[in-house]
Amino acid sequence: MVLDKVPLLLPLLTFLVGIFLADFAGLPDLPWLLPAVAGLSLAAGLAYALRGRFLLPRNLPVVLGLLAVLMLGFWRSGDAHLPNKTNYFAPVLAQENLLGAEIISLRASERSLRLIVDAETIYKDTLGRPATGRLLVYLPPDIKSASLRAGDRILVQGDVSTISPPLNPATFDAPAYWASQGIYHQLRVRDSKAWRHLPNESWAPRAAAERVRKWWFKSFQPYLVGDDLAVASALIMGKKDLLTTEVRSQYSDTGAMHVLAVSGLHVGIILLILRSLFQLLPGRNSRSGRFLETLVTVLAIWAFAYVSGLSPSVRRAAIMFSIIAAGRLTARHSYLLNTLAGAALLMLVLEPGQWRQIGFQLSFLALLGIVWFATPLQRLVPGRGWPWESLKAGVAASIGAQLGTLPVALYVFRSFPLYFMLSGSAVVIFAYLAMCGGLLHGAIYACFGFGELTNLTGWALARIIELQNAFIYAFAQLPGGVLELQTFSIWSALLTFACVLALAHYVNYRKRTVLYAALLLLAVTIISALPQVRGDGASSTVTVYHLSRKSLVDWTNPEGAFALGDELEPDRIDFQVSPNRKELGYTVDSILAIADLETIDINGTTWLILDGKRRDRPVDITAPYVLIRNDLRPGAFADVDIPPETTLIVDGSNPPWRYADWEAFAEERGVEVWVTGIRGAFLIRGQ
Repeated sequence: MVLDKVPLLLPLLTFLVGIFLADFAGLPDLPWLLPAVAGLSLAAGLAYALRGRFLLPRNLPVVLGLLAVLMLGFWRSGDAHLPNKTNYFAPVLAQENLLGAEIISLRASERSLRLIVDAETIYKDTLGRPATGRLLVYLPPDIKSASLRAGDRILVQGDVSTISPPLNPATFDAPAYWASQGIYHQLRVRDSKAWRHLPNESWAPRAAAERVRKWWFKSFQPYLVGDDLAVASALIMGKKDLLTTEVRSQYSDTGAMHVLAVSGLHVGIILLILRSLFQLLPGRNSRSGRFLETLVTVLAIWAFAYVSGLSPSVRRAAIMFSIIAAGRLTARHSYLLNTLAGAALLMLVLEPGQWRQIGFQLSFLALLGIVWFATPLQRLVPGRGWPWESLKAGVAASIGAQLGTLPVALYVFRSFPLYFMLSGSAVVIFAYLAMCGGLLHGAIYACFGFGELTNLTGWALARIIELQNAFIYAFAQLPGGVLELQTFSIWSALLTFACVLALAHYVNYRKRTVLYAALLLLAVTIISALPQVRGDGASSTVTVYHLSRKSLVDWTNPEGAFALGDELEPDRIDFQVSPNRKELGYTVDSILAIADLETIDINGTTWLILDGKRRDRPVDITAPYVLIRNDLRPGAFADVDIPPETTLIVDGSNPPWRYADWEAFAEERGVEVWVTGIRGAFLIRGQ
């Protein structure tokens, strides 16, 4: 029976139900639940001690225990929700106050430097009060902010706001993403005088880890340049700021993007390297040998986690593999699924909200896939010997991980790299070699500095990364490498997961009926997914995007796809426009200039364009759609009759402070006004 081998599975699922119920209830803070949990736990223990007496039901201890676990999950979700804390920074931080915070991580862009910080103190005049909570701080990218490092502290002043939702279709949902990491607010600093840098002590853990990473990165620079340096630093130490959009796209399209984000794969490689080294030592299986191996492994895992930035994915992997490593202390065979269930339960107790994080879901599904598929797949390929067995194990683990994560990956990313088994398996081998080379190179550099040995290891590492990049680029050029889906419903994802489960059951137990069931589920999944494949853009659609200080209108019809607007930077198109175009299945080669146009026919309908820079004055409104640009004010319509069927569209080229005026105008005149800065992009589908 499954529960006999995985006794922690039922408590894990029950705890998750408690978390889901708390989320559904709005994450309330109910302190009285904790004494109730203690009471139920005591009752469960008493019922267990008295089992078989007083006609008590045999399953009563289990029922009471699971009820206690469910209530614990509900209570812990509300208790861990930082906005419930009495000293949460957002409600009490006024514009004139200073916020003292520790920098957790930094990410630079052309427009700003984004910090993730932990609030520590709120200062009013000379008085300070403790504060808690995590937020995003955006600073101007200048010489002053260039000196900031993780672990430093800052004093910052400004208006705190909630994170804005996406205003354009199919784009990144920032509030949901940051909420999954416990971040709900942001603070944008326009003036460098509004913040102050407080460098941290050199022995502080985050500051020390940042210095080690800089020193490690410095050891790569004489041997790697350009994209090779960017890939090596991302793969080995989690430094992703050098990765270009092209490199990210190539790795993503071939199903190999996971190697560029330090996570469970990299921590697992650290564990494998250390276990391989300890196998060479005598007395490894003695009590003291097991203790030494576990101690060194856990310390090495957490040291690597800190140096690589201690991101949520690395922290999860460190906890997970620390528990797996600690299993050596028992000297008994432990069922890996039970170990995974225990690790998941521990992580959810520490941080209940991380169940929403895609990384959390993918991490455990990848390990489940490895447990289900790796050993059976290894048996399918004949051959013995250490190198061949290691190669088979790596490829089988890669395929298992990709099968395990397939349902969630399709549901979230809506794309499927068709060559993933080849590219994903090969890149895992490259990642193992690169990690070995990077760690060895760093160790030699730490001991001897630059010299003959570092020249040798640096040369070898450069060749590994060059070969890996060449392999990925070659696969990216193959035709039909990625299947793009317009949508992938939750039902399709559940069907895919059922198919993977049936396939896992078959490869482990070889029951022919289960194989037929897996094939049937696969056929049903493919049939249900076919209508969700991205179209050719032939349907009639109109999209008026929200772009700060710019205008852009897309429309499609059976004749093609067209765009009208201002000239845009490539990165704004990539992040704000391209997701919608990809989802609808069309591309646009050029943008028709809008500056001098007064009217345009879009899919058989006349649109009127009114531009504040041209000082346009409407006279007679007959068009059903009017695009308002460049701060044309509502007063321009004071003496103009607007038909009730006309929609005024105020796009992102208008300043934010004008939005309220337009909403007041709409209410006063009783006309339809669509402000993209408030309501999001204006969409017409199936016109």
